[in-house]
Amino acid sequence: MRQQTTLGLSSWFKGLLQTNHLGAIVALSFSLVLSACGGGDNAATPAEPGPDGVAPTLISVSIFNSFNASDEVALGDVVKLEFTGSESLLKPTVMIGGTTVTVTGQHSSWSAERTMVEGDTDGDVTFMVSFTDVSGVIGTDVSATTDASYVTYCAEGCPEEGAATGIVGDWKLAPEAGAFGVGPSKGDTSWYASGDADIAGRACLFDDIFRFSADGTFANVMGSDSWIEAWQGAAADACGALVAPHNGANAATYVHDETANTLALSGLGAHIGLAKVVNGAELTSPSDAVTDIVYEVTAMTETSMTLDIEVAGGGYWRFKLVKIVAPVVAGDWKLSPEAGAFGVGPAKGDTSWYASGEADIAGRACLFDDIYRFSADGTFANVMGADSWIEAWQGAAADSCGALVAPHDGSNAATYAYDATASTLTVNGLGAHIGLAKVINGAELAGPADAASTITYEITSLTATTMTLDIEVAGGGYWRFKLAKIVPPAIAGDWKLSPEAGAFGVGPAKGDTSWYASGEADIAGRACLFDDIYRFGADGTFTNVMGSESWIEAWQGAAADSCGALVAPHDGSNAATYAYDATASSITVNGLGAHIGLAKVVNGAELADPADAASTIAYEVTSLTDTTMTLDIEVAGGGYWRFKLAKD
Repeated sequence: MRQQTTLGLSSWFKGLLQTNHLGAIVALSFSLVLSACGGGDNAATPAEPGPDGVAPTLISVSIFNSFNASDEVALGDVVKLEFTGSESLLKPTVMIGGTTVTVTGQHSSWSAERTMVEGDTDGDVTFMVSFTDVSGVIGTDVSATTDASYVTYCAEGCPEEGAATGIVGDWKLAPEAGAFGVGPSKGDTSWYASGDADIAGRACLFDDIFRFSADGTFANVMGSDSWIEAWQGAAADACGALVAPHNGANAATYVHDETANTLALSGLGAHIGLAKVVNGAELTSPSDAVTDIVYEVTAMTETSMTLDIEVAGGGYWRFKLVKIVAPVVAGDWKLSPEAGAFGVGPAKGDTSWYASGEADIAGRACLFDDIYRFSADGTFANVMGADSWIEAWQGAAADSCGALVAPHDGSNAATYAYDATASTLTVNGLGAHIGLAKVINGAELAGPADAASTITYEITSLTATTMTLDIEVAGGGYWRFKLAKIVPPAIAGDWKLSPEAGAFGVGPAKGDTSWYASGEADIAGRACLFDDIYRFGADGTFTNVMGSESWIEAWQGAAADSCGALVAPHDGSNAATYAYDATASSITVNGLGAHIGLAKVVNGAELADPADAASTIAYEVTSLTDTTMTLDIEVAGGGYWRFKLAKD
C-alpha cells in the first residue's frame, strides 16, 4: 500500500545517519554551493570536488567585431571577446579597453562585450581576463588571444587596407566653428572666424571638395555652386553659381613638401578654402586670379589638416580641413552569384515563399550584373547598362530581361546613408533601389508611378566583401538580398610604359629584345608614347587615354614615324573591356583598336593598315607587382614583343 512505500524527510535523514552517509550530505552541500557560485546553470552537471592544486588555463581566446566578425571597430561598434577554459570556471572578471564588462556563459565557455564610446583612444583594443576554477585555484591573467586575432578601434572608421594615406584623397572644410578665419598672426583668428551657424549658412562652401590625386593632380570639386562674394560680382556674399577661373575648370597640380611643411597649388584659380585668399593679398577681382599658391601645413594627421597663409598687412588666414573617409560600404556591389541571393518569406532570413536558385545566375544575368555603387562622397547609383530584370508591374509582357523602365533606370541623382549604430542602409532618390526595384518599405510596387524616394534596408551582416540586407514589406513578409563587393583585380588602375631603357622591344624569343629595344633617348624622343595611359577600371572597362597625340607610324599614314594626331580606331574612342586571368597569367583587351604598348602589335602579326585593327588582343603577364608589369606577345615568325609597364 502507498503508506508502506512512503518515507518521511525526518526518517530519511535518520536512516542516512544510521548508515554512515554523513559524507554524502557534505559532498552534496558543497556541490550546491559551487553551482550557486557560477559554475553553471545545469544542475545535472556535477561540480568538481575541492581544490585540486592544478591552475586553470585559457585554451582559446578570440576578439572581434561582434557585428561582422572583422578586426576593426568604430564609434558605437561592439567588441566581443570569447574564451574557453581548460576546465570549468567560476564567473571570470573581464576588462575590455580598460573598462570592466559583463560576462556571460557557463562551465568552461564564456564571452564578454563592450560598446566603443566617445573618449576611447584609437588603436588596438586591450583586454584582461582574470579567472579561477571551481575548485578555487586561480589562473594567470590573460591579455592576449590564442588565434592572433585583434581589434583596432578607429572612432571615424579605419581606412580600407591599401587606401592612400597622407594628403592623397578628398578633403573638406572641417564642420566646426573656426573652420576658417583670419587674424594678425598665424593661428590667431581674432579678426574673423567662422561659427557654428556657418556650417549650414555656408553649406555650399562646406561641401566643396579639395581633391588631391595620387598622380599629383589637384581639383576643386564644387558642384554647381559655392560661396560667391562681392569681389566676384555677387550682389551680396551668398551661395551662388561658380565664377571663373575659380570654378575648378582649369587643370591643376599640387606638391606637398613634408620637409618644408608646405602645400603648393599650380593652376589658374586653384585654391583651398576661400578663393580670394592668395599669398600676400586678397583678390579684388576674378581677373587677378593667380596660378600659384603656397600654404603652410601647420598640422596634419591622417584625417585632419590645418593650413595657414599670409596675406596683406601681415594677416594670416587659417583653414582647417578634414579628410573624407569612405564608409565601409563604399564601393561597387552586385547580387552574390549564388543560390538564395535574393528571396522572400514570412520572417527575416526565412525565404520559404521564394528564393532564387543556381539557374537564375545565368537566367537573370541582366539582374546579377547590375551594380549598386556607393561612392565615398555619399552618392549612390544604380549602374545597370542597357537592360535589367523587368516585370509585369513595369509593363513587361512577361518577367524577363528588358530595357530599363524609369524611374528605376538609375537616371535620377541619389545618395545613401550608412548608419553603423543602427545597422541600416538608406538610399535616397526617386527609383534608387537595391536588389529588386519593386521592393520598398512596407510594400511591393504595383506600378512605376508608385516609386519611392527613400528606402531603408536592415544590414543583417557585413564583411569587407559581403553584405546581407533585409527589408520588411506588406503582411509582415521580409525580402533578403545578399550582395558581394566587386573587388578590383590586381592590375586595376592607370599604367604607362616604364620610363627606362628597354621599356619595349622585340626579338626571336620571349624576353629577348635583340632585334630592337627602346633606349634612354626614347623616353623624351617618344614622350607622346611614354605618357599614354592604359586604364584598367575596377569595373572591367579598359581605356587608351592618350591625349591629343601618340606615336604614329607609316602604316597609319604618317610621312615618318613620329609624334602625331591619333588615328582611328587606335585613338581610344571605342568602348573596351579587359579580362585578367591570374591563373593563366594573361590579360585580354576587348574593343576595336584597344591595345597596350604599340598599336601595331596584335596576336600573331604586326598591322599593316588601320583597317586591320583587332577587336581582341591577349598578352602574357610575365611578371606583376603592385607597381610594375611585364607583358609579352607573340607576333609573326615566332617573334615576341615585350612591354614593361609602371603603375601611374
